[in-house]
Amino acid sequence: MKINEEVVMWKFGGRSGNLKSNEHYQNNQGYSLYCKENRQFLIWERGQLSINFNFSNTSQQKFHLSLPDNQEREILTGEPFALGNGGGDPYLRYGKQNFGINLKWVAEPLYEWKIFDASGVAGKPISLSSYYAIYNTKVKPSADFLIFLEKYYPRVVDLGWPSSPSALDTAIKVGKTGVKIGSAIAQG
Repeated sequence: MKINEEVVMWKFGGRSGNLKSNEHYQNNQGYSLYCKENRQFLIWERGQLSINFNFSNTSQQKFHLSLPDNQEREILTGEPFALGNGGGDPYLRYGKQNFGINLKWVAEPLYEWKIFDASGVAGKPISLSSYYAIYNTKVKPSADFLIFLEKYYPRVVDLGWPSSPSALDTAIKVGKTGVKIGSAIAQG
């Protein structure tokens, strides 16, 4: 499968070598995740309206990956893995949100993520010095790539899928929801 260069925007870092799974994550002992589109790191940050992520010039080493075989080893392109960030309910899964990207936190790993380079060839080691596309197999209506997507809303992280609605579509939806709530309040 050939990958569109526009979605190849993520680089894991904070260590050397190739990307490896971590079945026993320790606080701040994971990877950073850098986005070349906005030249910032994706970080965990409390207080966001959807998923607790934001972008920053300062990295955090909180991303960790888990494999279905529970082995700590190199992850290969095209191989399914669970994507985690920090402790608590650390794993990310596709899930409906009212605002922002459709991602939710879960306690148990769900192996719905894959990484590809621009060639789309599966089975290659993932170098920490290169950019990759991050793919979620559960996105609706069909699997899609995680991308930087400017939202233009405060406290909503600039993440999305190429199939995500535009900022205008979201603004219209939010406006309609506000009108419904306002009408219900006015009616008592």
